Amino acid sequence: MRHTALRLVLLLMALSTPAAAWQPPLLLEAFDEGASHLGAPGWLTGTLADPAHARARLEADLARTALDDTASDGSDDDADGPDDAAAQREMTDDGEATPGVEPPKLPDIRPEDINEKTTVSIGKASEGWLVNGVLLEDSERIKSRPKRNYGTPEMVDAIRRAVDDVHAKFKGTQRLAVGDLSRTGGGSFRPHLSHQSGRDADIAYYSRDGQDQNGLRRVTRRTIDAGRSFTLMQSWLERGEVEYIFVDYRLQQPLYEYARDVAKVPAAKLEAWFQYPRGRRARTGIIRHLRGHADHLHVRFWAPGSRAAAKAYIAKYGTKVLKPVPVYRKVRRGDSLWKIARRYKTSVKKLKSWNRMGRRSLLQPGQKLITGWRAPSLPSP
Repeated sequence: MRHTALRLVLLLMALSTPAAAWQPPLLLEAFDEGASHLGAPGWLTGTLADPAHARARLEADLARTALDDTASDGSDDDADGPDDAAAQREMTDDGEATPGVEPPKLPDIRPEDINEKTTVSIGKASEGWLVNGVLLEDSERIKSRPKRNYGTPEMVDAIRRAVDDVHAKFKGTQRLAVGDLSRTGGGSFRPHLSHQSGRDADIAYYSRDGQDQNGLRRVTRRTIDAGRSFTLMQSWLERGEVEYIFVDYRLQQPLYEYARDVAKVPAAKLEAWFQYPRGRRARTGIIRHLRGHADHLHVRFWAPGSRAAAKAYIAKYGTKVLKPVPVYRKVRRGDSLWKIARRYKTSVKKLKSWNRMGRRSLLQPGQKLITGWRAPSLPSP
């Protein structure tokens, strides 16, 4: 009885909380300084009415790694039904740090160093945007997707360099298909959950039965060209350029065996690089399993320079560059919160929070609701 009474009191207190207490989300994690991905939500409530307070919270957030708690929302063509919640979290920045692998140190960039050509990667791969993204242009060795092929210069250069390494080692190598990177200014990129801040790339495997230059072609343990595909990844791994490489677990075996038996990679590196043969439930290794990655690698690059530029960019233009802009949609006749959430790939809980809706709130046709958020209009450096 006492528990029932306590719950009733708490409910009444919640209902009596003034609507003015709610504030729009403020993206405080401009970058995570390469720290291991363990921690609290990355979308934190803040207000620009008190710049000093917002700046203090920003600095506090920059000093630690903050993560989002929205991994289960939306859909991603990369995921294709992850095996478990752990895999889904990895798609949105929640992967555990890899033992023995140190993230690169971010360079010191000052506000006065920011200019009209500086590339800035703001936020996380799952909640962020891109300033002055670099185009991955087509070449005799690479075929990319128009208007979906922008990223940080570190990522674009690393992709080109790795492909050149493959061609230098294997003569007669065919052109490689590169899938989605980020949009010109980053931000939401449906159907992906990630690919928002210029650090993610979908890249085809090299195949023994020929490349599909116009798409990402599914391979198997028998058809994957393990030599060329591992050489591509090794280029990034040896230089410490990647945070994660998501590979279907079934394809890790031929890659691992090539690395061990042909490339003669030392055991310590194999342990740090591969999830295989520890099993798909293991959450260590840079090369990790995620279901749906039998037709492409999903590579997340560190891009330290572009991420370090975010702090200087914020210092120069203020925390307004972190505040997303609400996207409004009208309620249709017969709509429910569940229908709206499904239509715009979000959750009922988020809709209620964004629109300050209580248990008794009713929907009216023509009513405007916040159904999502977009990147703010970013100033040119």
